[in-house]
Order: sequence, then C-alpha cells, then structure tokens
Amino acid sequence: MISLWHYARTQQALHRLNLSLEQQVTERTQKAEALARREQARVRLLTFENEKTRVLNDINAELQDCISLNQTFHVLARRLPDLCSPLRGRLYQRVDNGKAYELLTRWGYAGEPESPPRIETPDGPPLHSQIPERHIQGLDQPWSEWQKGVNESLCLWINLQSATEGSLTMALLFVEVPDGFAADGTDYGAARLFQALSQGVQKIGIALSSISLREELQKYSYEDALTGLKNRRYFDQLLEHESAVALRGDQPLSLLIVDIDHFKRFNDTHGHEAGDSALKAVAGVLAQHFRDSDVVCRFGGEEFVIIMAGSTAKAACDKARELAHAVRAMPVEHGGFELGYVTISVGVSSWPECSDSPDSLLGLADRALYRAKEAGRDRVEIS
Repeated sequence: MISLWHYARTQQALHRLNLSLEQQVTERTQKAEALARREQARVRLLTFENEKTRVLNDINAELQDCISLNQTFHVLARRLPDLCSPLRGRLYQRVDNGKAYELLTRWGYAGEPESPPRIETPDGPPLHSQIPERHIQGLDQPWSEWQKGVNESLCLWINLQSATEGSLTMALLFVEVPDGFAADGTDYGAARLFQALSQGVQKIGIALSSISLREELQKYSYEDALTGLKNRRYFDQLLEHESAVALRGDQPLSLLIVDIDHFKRFNDTHGHEAGDSALKAVAGVLAQHFRDSDVVCRFGGEEFVIIMAGSTAKAACDKARELAHAVRAMPVEHGGFELGYVTISVGVSSWPECSDSPDSLLGLADRALYRAKEAGRDRVEIS
C-alpha cells in the first residue's frame, strides 16, 4: 500500500511537471514567434524607410540639376508619387503670385471623379483658413486618430525662403489614407511614413530655396536695378554668343545704340529723380517696341543697346526710326507732373552689310551714334 501510494504521488508529480514543461514550451514558442514577427516587421519597416530615403535622395539630386524653379515642378510631379506610395495624392503649384494653386498632377485616383483643378486664394482669408486645422503641415494627431479618418487628406506645404519675399508656399501636397493602408498601417509604419513625408517636404523646401536664391542672384547680376532691363554684363556675354550663332548660321545680326539727347541738361533742370523717371520711361518704350527675340539692355548712364538677331540693316533702321518717333511723342512724368519730352539719337550697324565681322558691330554702332549727335541729335545714323 505504501509503494502504491508513493507511485501515485510520483505519477501526479510527473503529470504536473509535464504540464508545466508544456506550458513553458508553449510560452517560449509564442515569445519566439512574436520576436520573429517583430523582427520581420522591423526588417520590412527598415526596407520601407530605406526605399523612401533613396527616393528622397534621388529627388534632391534631380532638383540640384535644375536651373530654374519652373524645372523643379516637373521633377516633383514625376517623383513625389514614389515618395508618397502607397498613399494616393495630389500636387498643386503656386500661380498668379500666390493668388491660386493649380493642380499639377495626381495619382491613385483611377476611375474616380476629377480633383479640383484650382484652389483660389485671391484677396481672401489666408490659405490655412481654407484647410481644416488638423490637416496642416505635419502630424499634430497620433496615428490612432488618423485611423478614424480614413480617406481624409493631409496637406503638406512645400515652402521656400526667398531673399526678397521671405517664406513662400510654392506647392501644396495632399495625401489621402486609403482603407487598405489604415488596416495594415503597422506593416507600412504609417506614423513613420507621415513623419518621413514631413521631413522630406522640408528637405525639398531647402533645395527649392537654394535654387530660388541662385535665380535671384543671377537676376541681380544680369539686371539693371533702375529700369529692369538687362545690364552691360549680360549684353557683353550675349553679343559674343549671338555673333558666333550668326557666323555659324550665316544669319544677319544688327545692333542699335540709343542715347537720350541732352540728358545732363534734363537732370540739371528737373533733378536726378526726374532723370531716373525719364530713364525708366524710355526703357519702358524700348521694352514694348521690340520683338521677344530682340534683347534690350541698359548700356550705362543714358545709353541703351539692342541686339536684333536675324535683322537686316534696313529692318534695324526702320525699327530705330519707329522707336525715335515713339519716344518723341511720350511725355515724361514725375511726381504727378509732366516734365516735357525727350528725344533720342540712334546708331545702327549690321552684319554682313556694314561689317566684315559681327565682333566689330559695337564699335561701328558707337561711331554711327556719334555722327547722329554731331548732325543735330534726334535722328538715326547707320555705319
């Protein structure tokens, strides 16, 4: 009986031990499986983040190759869908000096109604008042809150810093949360995706700011501040280029030098500010009078120069006479008063009719201008 009792006790102990071991094995198996799943999720997440980083680096590399801001929008329209994937979205571009944003591209809306083609902001409330507060520039809400708003839009502002205008919103990026994405949000790392998008938009803004600054510096280096025309530096580079093009294509090239007659007397009579008004008025006539293919520059002081690619000597002289007539008929205004009229003298030279080489056109036109002044001013002379 004692032996049987010990045997029964031993069997019960073994049974409890087996149950305990099985439970421990099950728990450890579950932990191991959970660790494996977390590791797989971590690998997927790292792969996902690395892909987004690669796409963002590619976008920034392409942006650095852009010469102007207009070129950057073609890059963003083509590459932002990759950065935002698997989210669908829309990209709007700033137009009309910020009074509106036009739809540039959209993705992920196959078979669905068209998106609004334009967001108007003319003389009305600020743009942010037209977009729900929770949708503006980043994640102010936790991901759990975003899961409740399936198919809602998150608006990211693509801003740049302008040297002259400060912060400008150049584009609006709307991304939407589809049903499938919300259900599998943990697989994609939804919160990290939105964080990556927000950081990516900031980096894109930095790249755009760099391009904008480069454009503004180039503009200032080639533009006359008073008249808005191109300056002497730009003229020197362009004349060399146009001369080479004319020689290579055997196409005529004409050059006009324009001088405001008795400009010093006008300044002494009315003052330097009135003289600036006269310069700007003549520059405005020049800018409106010539073709888009003609280039008008301020040469210095009261002198202007015009490069007319493809124009013969006769065509250049006819245009110069029309210009002289237009300036002669234009009253100069300053401070709300008319100060009278100014006239111009014009020297014209043309290749190949007046010169053996396009490089000599500037000197020939200058000598023709001198003859026009010696002959009494308010006239056109050709070399």
